[in-house]
Amino acid sequence: MVFLVPTVSVGNNWDDSSLVDTCAAANFECPVLYAVSSYTDATWEAARNLNCLSPNWVLDASSYCASMGDCGANANLVEEFTDSSFSMIKSQDWIGGDLAPNVTDEAYTRHKTVIGYDTCIESSNVDPDSETGEIYCKTSEMNCQIKNSEDADGVGGCEFIDSVEEVYSGTNGIYSNLDYSWKYNYGVYSGLLGVSETIGENIDSQVDPSLGVPVASYIINFGSALGYVIGWEAAGWYLAEEGSSKLALMFGNGLAEVGVSFLDFIPVIGAAITLIIQYSNILSEDDPLMELEKSKQSAMTNYIGAGLSAVLYIAPSIIQGGAAFGPWGLLVAAVILAVAAVLQGGGETKEIIITSQCGPWTPPQGGDDCTLCDIPVSEGGLALDIGGNILRGYECTEYKCKSLGMACEYISENQGTDRPKCIASEIKDVNHPIIENAYLFGDYADYDFDFNPDNYLIVNEKVQPYTFFEFGIDTDEASQCKIEEATQENSFTSEDYDSMEMFFPDSYFDYTHNQSWILMPETKYSFYIRCTDINTRAHEAPFVVQVETDAGVDLTPPSIEATSIKNGGYISAGATETALSVFVNEPVQYCKWSSNDVEYSIMENFFLCSGIPPSASPYFENECSTTLSVIEGTNSYYIACEDGAGNANTENYYFSLQSTVPLLIDYVSPNGETIYLENVDMQVKTSEGAESGKAVCYYNGIEFFDTNTSTHIQSLQGLIAGVYNYDISCVDVAGNKNESVISFTIDVDIDEPELVNIYSSESTIYFTLDEDATCEYYFEDFNFGSGTDVSGNSFTLTDVDEYYLKCQDIFGNTGEWIINV
Repeated sequence: MVFLVPTVSVGNNWDDSSLVDTCAAANFECPVLYAVSSYTDATWEAARNLNCLSPNWVLDASSYCASMGDCGANANLVEEFTDSSFSMIKSQDWIGGDLAPNVTDEAYTRHKTVIGYDTCIESSNVDPDSETGEIYCKTSEMNCQIKNSEDADGVGGCEFIDSVEEVYSGTNGIYSNLDYSWKYNYGVYSGLLGVSETIGENIDSQVDPSLGVPVASYIINFGSALGYVIGWEAAGWYLAEEGSSKLALMFGNGLAEVGVSFLDFIPVIGAAITLIIQYSNILSEDDPLMELEKSKQSAMTNYIGAGLSAVLYIAPSIIQGGAAFGPWGLLVAAVILAVAAVLQGGGETKEIIITSQCGPWTPPQGGDDCTLCDIPVSEGGLALDIGGNILRGYECTEYKCKSLGMACEYISENQGTDRPKCIASEIKDVNHPIIENAYLFGDYADYDFDFNPDNYLIVNEKVQPYTFFEFGIDTDEASQCKIEEATQENSFTSEDYDSMEMFFPDSYFDYTHNQSWILMPETKYSFYIRCTDINTRAHEAPFVVQVETDAGVDLTPPSIEATSIKNGGYISAGATETALSVFVNEPVQYCKWSSNDVEYSIMENFFLCSGIPPSASPYFENECSTTLSVIEGTNSYYIACEDGAGNANTENYYFSLQSTVPLLIDYVSPNGETIYLENVDMQVKTSEGAESGKAVCYYNGIEFFDTNTSTHIQSLQGLIAGVYNYDISCVDVAGNKNESVISFTIDVDIDEPELVNIYSSESTIYFTLDEDATCEYYFEDFNFGSGTDVSGNSFTLTDVDEYYLKCQDIFGNTGEWIINV
């Protein structure tokens, strides 16, 4: 049996806000290091991570983004492709100069380059460096260098690729149109591998200093000095005979008597030869960082050479107190070398960050394909069927429906029926939703009212205060509605839908919207309603619901509807008191509590209540708060309330809390281990606490997938080699919390086994591998799993001369060899 194991995460719910963080985990930064070698270098060249300026980097990053689930660039079931949720950005558009590169010609200053796609990266004849693995583009091959062309921006063919669509069909025309094989070949492993291979190690230049150029320069300059010294030896003999008074005359006449004048040209020639050797050596480098390093070496060499020539020129003057200078050629050489040193300086590096942005996948615009969700496959739709009968589990779902288009709307009410469940909202709709029906329900369902479609609902009878007034509306299309209250004391002020602040309780787009409101006595209410559709067409004039309350006669005591802590719940270990709020069905004057079941009048502990408010809303809460004392074991409390009419509870509300012991973490796993797999299950075991160890556990603030019990499991998939540390925290229903740490190392093997040694002895082949593996052999090529098993790294020869050997390690990496005997 063959099992197909997906490498892409399952789809997410459309209202899952955590998908943003899930997709963002695939964001990658690629630092591209640029360099210029000197002041004379007119172009910044990418020196490290140059591949991150290529279309392949866009595709690798996009592939990894899509492997996270419903993220990035992808296609839906009808092969409609969208890539609006994936993009590439760069930290800056250009480097060098002071003005933007597309302003005027004067902006094209020294050392300027626009950051964009470089054609040399995609060139088939560009081989990576054997040591660093980097690709280096010569200046003549770079497509994004600054050129003195007549283009408006002065840049020839330079464009930064920021989307998958642009890779395939943009102005670059880099690849052919989007093809099926690329769109559907995502995977966590392959995507991450592609990213890791694209991003190189951003390291400083590892250039071995070449001594050839400095040594040559030193030899040439010292040769000049040596020739000059020889001349000085001859001059010394002459001076001994003629006297020191001849010294100035000797230098003034160029020492012609002893043949020194030809030495004037040696320093100049030496300086010229030095520069020729240096520039030919520097310009031969493809690696910009190596070129920068050699430029620095040459600058330092020339500074030394210039200093040496200058010293030799002025030495005679110093010796004779200003009586003489050396040959003028030394001065010329010093100037030449000094100028060359300055020009060969000024080299530097700058880093540009290329970042991939991964967000939740968005469906294509429109709704032309919505109806396919309900149509059987046999009729050209997407619902798998046999003879027109849709199979269970393959019917239209909300996920499938909404993936077909942004205008597709799923009608959950039709689930399980033959009615359409996926419809297209009218894209060219210019009308706001029409309120075609309005009604009362609950206690006032039978009250008389007047209704005018899309205008008003007026209740013709007064209703009781302090009760839930419930009403609703139906619209002719899926809509989202807002509501605002006005009375004789406060007026309606919102000018349009956007300025209204309060949504109906069901803030989703739907056809039906219901509302409940608690009303105060002797008040006239007007509720103003506006609705909008998915095309943002909203009511200008609001729909109005009008109702009036009477003075009311309250004969019933208040009723406690809810508590801030679950009745019968738990409190944290060691607590001696806890805050409690109770929520009552009507405004009250006071609530009290006691540890004994006694009458309201003799209860000793008061709640602090909100009292009778001047107005009400759908979020109206009659809340009373107090602090309960807590002891070990079961704590019992009796609560009663009194309303504004003097009606008090005759039957007390019983409330209890249970004290707890601290929550314990018994063990965490794995911890301190080295794991040779890319998928790991983290496990945590808890005990004690409020419910015998039942708790919710988190890793780095993220809730475990399998938790809210005493054993907690979280699967981690697609891990790469490295050290992983997770902060573990667990909390139970009483608020008891405990923390721990899980730390482990992943060592993932992506290399196939290597054959270290092989030999034959008599009729047996023996071999050795560099790792443990399972091996098979056969007399012709075969798929691993269908060959003959090898036991003990050896197998017996037969009468054939050629054998196929295949070995697979525990990670599924397979090595293959052909053995001829």
